Amino acid sequence: MSALKDSDTDALIALAASGDVAACENLLQRHRDRLHRLITIRLDGKLAKRVDPSDVVQDTLVVAQRRLDDYLRNQPIAFYPWLRRIALNQLIDLYRHHVRAGKRSLDREQPFEINDESTLLLASRLVAEQDSPSRQMIRDELKRRISEALGQMPEDQREIIVMRYLEELPIKEIAAILG
Repeated sequence: MSALKDSDTDALIALAASGDVAACENLLQRHRDRLHRLITIRLDGKLAKRVDPSDVVQDTLVVAQRRLDDYLRNQPIAFYPWLRRIALNQLIDLYRHHVRAGKRSLDREQPFEINDESTLLLASRLVAEQDSPSRQMIRDELKRRISEALGQMPEDQREIIVMRYLEELPIKEIAAILG
């Protein structure tokens, strides 16, 4: 898991709160890759054909920049969960825009559900790599079973696994996000 150090984020928050413009920029930019991973995992496949995850990340950072002063004054939750919430709200807005605009019905698809590719990626991360053809067959079968099991799990439990293994969030951030 590649986690950013909380102490680095805390130091940047303190500098940003004191008016350091470079710290504000650094604070937002240091989470760009994490946001991109989040958006890529959560973006509905049909919507992904029209919307690039990088654009959603950029829009998220613009919104966060506008709201940063309020965050720095109040600090209602840890920084990344706050930023993540903005990103998910951006996805909701995109989803609503494309559904309401009538460009193409996305039916009842939800932007928070992981897409099929992400489910397979999650299954792959949970299964160790194998070398021989027979082991590869076993591995493929195991991935299929894990994928099916993930599909049958309650949403809240699957969400924890997705945050941990696909978004690569530390347990502390998952707890903050889930309250």
